[in-house]
Amino acid sequence: MKHIKNFWFKNRSIILTIVILSLTLILVYHIIPDKTDQLEKYGELIQDSKGRIIKATLNENQQWCFTPLQYYFIPTKLKTATLDFEDKWFYKHPGVNLISLIKAFFINLRNGRTISGGSTITMQLARLSDPKPRNFINKIIEIMQAFKFEIKYSKEEILAKYLNHAPYGRNIQGYRAASLFYFGKEPYKLNWSEASVLAVLPNSPGLISPGKNQGKLVRKRDRLLKKLLLRDLIDKDTFNLSILENVPDKIYSLL
Repeated sequence: MKHIKNFWFKNRSIILTIVILSLTLILVYHIIPDKTDQLEKYGELIQDSKGRIIKATLNENQQWCFTPLQYYFIPTKLKTATLDFEDKWFYKHPGVNLISLIKAFFINLRNGRTISGGSTITMQLARLSDPKPRNFINKIIEIMQAFKFEIKYSKEEILAKYLNHAPYGRNIQGYRAASLFYFGKEPYKLNWSEASVLAVLPNSPGLISPGKNQGKLVRKRDRLLKKLLLRDLIDKDTFNLSILENVPDKIYSLL
């Protein structure tokens, strides 16, 4: 008992700090909202036995967003391209990449305006599920939501929730609808060029979308393909063939 008392008196400030921080984190975890369930709004997509679409409808938000074929399975090419473009350290960070946030802060400070947000995919999911005006306070809330998601969900669940509802220009939400409208095919049939186009679209869907700013879309796709080549994720032949492909300049009719 004496040893316990001595330990307490010598370390009580550290122990109290740990207890307070732990209780604070538990409290914050339960207070910070998780609104990802509100994203689960899909239109109807009916196909025949050969995969031909016979009916497609908007969801209740007047968006084209379809139930994924397999919710937690993301086609390899799209997954690889998206992570390389959006969040290379996705599987290593706890929801927030502090280095990216600091880098974004100085980039924005130097330019006098917001150019980079430094957001991880987890933080982008928080923004998608709970849209708020972009300011410092809401950025802190977004960071706390990201931490909560990392505790509550697996990495694969977070990635799937993001890609199943990411904005791809116009009123197209989710990678499956984007693949069908822009390329006329299911996502698992995408080639590297097509997957790279979809990987860069959510970054600025209002500015870059097929049929608008085509040159910028091509340059962003090609830069991503070059990164994939340099990281040995694709070979030279694949790169050369991919950059020769046109980017979509129209949307396919689903019916």
